[in-house]
Amino acid sequence: MPYPSHDLTHAGRTQSIAAWSRETRIPAATIRSRIFRFKWPVDRALTTPPNRKLARGGRKKSGSVRACPEMKEHADGRAYCRWSEKGQAKWRTFGKWGSNEAKLEYRRFALDWANRQGGEVNAPGGKAEPKIGDLISAWLAHCERTYRKYGKPTSELYCNRAALLPLAELFGDEPAREFTAPKLRTVREAMIDREWVRPTINAHVKRIIRAFAWAATELMVPAAVHTAIALVEPIAAGRRDEVEEGEGVDPAPREDVDAVLVGTHLHRDPGRRAVLAALIRVQLLGNMRPGEACSLAADQIDRRKSPWRCVVTDFNKMLHRNTTRVVFFGPQARAILAPLIEEHPSGPVFVLPPARKGASPTPVTPQRYRYYVQQACESAGVTYWAPNQLRHTRATELMDTYESDQATAAALGNSPEVARQVYADRAGESVARRIAEATG
Repeated sequence: MPYPSHDLTHAGRTQSIAAWSRETRIPAATIRSRIFRFKWPVDRALTTPPNRKLARGGRKKSGSVRACPEMKEHADGRAYCRWSEKGQAKWRTFGKWGSNEAKLEYRRFALDWANRQGGEVNAPGGKAEPKIGDLISAWLAHCERTYRKYGKPTSELYCNRAALLPLAELFGDEPAREFTAPKLRTVREAMIDREWVRPTINAHVKRIIRAFAWAATELMVPAAVHTAIALVEPIAAGRRDEVEEGEGVDPAPREDVDAVLVGTHLHRDPGRRAVLAALIRVQLLGNMRPGEACSLAADQIDRRKSPWRCVVTDFNKMLHRNTTRVVFFGPQARAILAPLIEEHPSGPVFVLPPARKGASPTPVTPQRYRYYVQQACESAGVTYWAPNQLRHTRATELMDTYESDQATAAALGNSPEVARQVYADRAGESVARRIAEATG
């Protein structure tokens, strides 16, 4: 024990230090320290109130919540806030003071603070009614946790950020429960002013509606808010002259694809050129996306019977729908893949040989693949096409050959509707052409 047990006599009464502590409301440790360490007289030790400036805060009560630090204006014109954490001073900036960017960033900070503290979303406002900015911050935090594949965020996260930016700028400071269909149309007009194309605008409006649907399940807004804004009709094609339609992804012309495969357009090095040419041909024959083709590995392919069967485990865009992506390789694709698999029995199949002595082989990534194709198009003097267009090329060829949405969808691994509307160019024209030739 640091101090011996002791009874103290004061004002004609003798009792323990603990008893004097309860009576005087002076901590027992303070009384002991005054008498045994600092040698104070008993009368002074028991009558002098403690100096609260020297008192430690002590352990915080269970469930206590610290209010989010207030955003202030710095002398340099930036918005910032300061706070103390574990005895250390911390601070954070949010952008130019008074800007929508600063307000949105602070709301995200307040949301993260509240989540860590276990408090309300719009701290430091206590239990104030959530604003649209709070809803946006909460929804984006949800998107960051939800829209992920293979440990990385998907493009949907960034699409939601873009969709919600006009909403934050126009109505970020208004109560979320007061958002209405006319206000959503105002947000849509702001998207039109930004010269976004019609499909993008409609998709972004749907994302806003989906954000309010989620907020209703989190009790941030009444369900009636989502019900009302969900009635806002999308912009129909041709209804607004000032809204552009945008351009879909066209198939890569076969003659342009064949042009880059001849000569040395793909690469000056014969070994690297052969790998890139094989990648283009296998992607076409397998109806694959660029990411699927680049990530193709020998251990993914079941070669026990023909055709070879491959279950795509990486870059599966249908993973969130619990749909397995299966690719079959016929005789032409097998003839290309066999020597590559023999050379690389484990890991990626499409691996570029070392560029120089002492270097390591390099697997082809979708980014490098796109770069080599672009360089090859320039070298061959043809219009640039991207690897993702090859899937559209193959879909159009399949639609013309089999004249069936179902057959094309089965080969692509999509629904017939997606195969017809997104991938196949001139869908249905082959049937119409044959009927016209026979009967017209």
